[in-house]
Amino acid sequence: MKRSVLFVGLLVLGLVAVAVAAADFSGTWVINKEKSDVPMGRGGQPGVVPDTTLTIQQSGNNLTIATKTMRGDQEMTMESKYTLDGKESKNAMGRGGEAVSKASVKGDTIAIETTMDMGRGPMTSNAVYALSEGGKVLTITTTRNDRTTKQVFDKK
Repeated sequence: MKRSVLFVGLLVLGLVAVAVAAADFSGTWVINKEKSDVPMGRGGQPGVVPDTTLTIQQSGNNLTIATKTMRGDQEMTMESKYTLDGKESKNAMGRGGEAVSKASVKGDTIAIETTMDMGRGPMTSNAVYALSEGGKVLTITTTRNDRTTKQVFDKK
């Protein structure tokens, strides 16, 4: 009887440990243009959802996001590195700028708060990364200047 209780107790603890484990966002992700919001273009006009691929590597407390964006025949790449403990991470931006971010795991999501200066004063954005459909869909909801946009990516 004692062995049965011990076995059930260990089984329950194992299931709880699996449920508490943070989601793993690693993989190659391709934008789903139909499900993603259209970004604002120049002059407040609707823009175009660019072809975007994310390659995410998550290991322990470290998160690396490589972004490849195609606009016509022009390819832009950027890599950002974060720690998931809420400490500041600094990443270079295009045109010589720098972004300062704090990333943390919140339940089964990752939240990244970023402050950057694009020459018009500091701007802050908040991005929440969430997995759905058994880890096959990544949704990034970003709020910047009281505007919220959603990008949806399918796992490749």
